[in-house]
Amino acid sequence: MFDKKWIDKFIHGVAYLQVAFAHMVSWSDSRLVDGVVSGVSYSTRGFGAITRSMVNGKIQSYLLWATAGLVIFIVWILY
Repeated sequence: MFDKKWIDKFIHGVAYLQVAFAHMVSWSDSRLVDGVVSGVSYSTRGFGAITRSMVNGKIQSYLLWATAGLVIFIVWILY
């Protein structure tokens, strides 16, 4: 009677806690960890699209970006 009433309930309670903990870990893994990884991949893809648009083979574009970089550098040095 003691075994069935107390020990079995304790073992079932521990099992339910482990299942609940596993669900919380699963949720945090799928939402937080996968979300961070997806965010990094999307931002890398966006940065690649921006840099790909800068490299288009036109010398005028290269001169524009070099001039913009020089202006930004001079402003950064002065302030």
